[in-house]
Amino acid sequence: MAAVLELPEMEHCLRKQENGQGSSTASELTSPTVASAGQTPPAEDFDPEVDTFLERYPFLRPILQESLDPLRKIFGETAPLAVYVETDPEVDDWEYLVIALRTTFSADQAQAQLDAFGAAWWLEQLPRAQGKLLFTLEFV
Repeated sequence: MAAVLELPEMEHCLRKQENGQGSSTASELTSPTVASAGQTPPAEDFDPEVDTFLERYPFLRPILQESLDPLRKIFGETAPLAVYVETDPEVDDWEYLVIALRTTFSADQAQAQLDAFGAAWWLEQLPRAQGKLLFTLEFV
């Protein structure tokens, strides 16, 4: 299951990771009171699978942190992201973290934005990611 976050929420989750807090448990995520109209529901955390992945590959945390400003510039401050781990059980050690930018734009417009992100920042970072990170699009 993918956590759906906006960029500020992803930044918050990364800070929690750096401080060794990881994801909240289900009971911590569940508010004892129902949010009334006008109240913001609590931000979703990374899934435990994402936390575990980032613990296993800590070199990804600074890359993700550094990606926030370029993502904001290209996709906007509140760009929604789906964050999840993709694996292939038939191939040993074939797993990577997916950051899927959720969009309602046309395929051409969304791809142009992703290409701009790649040209502006991501392509230079690929070697640092060691094949463990993918930025992609998710059409909603």
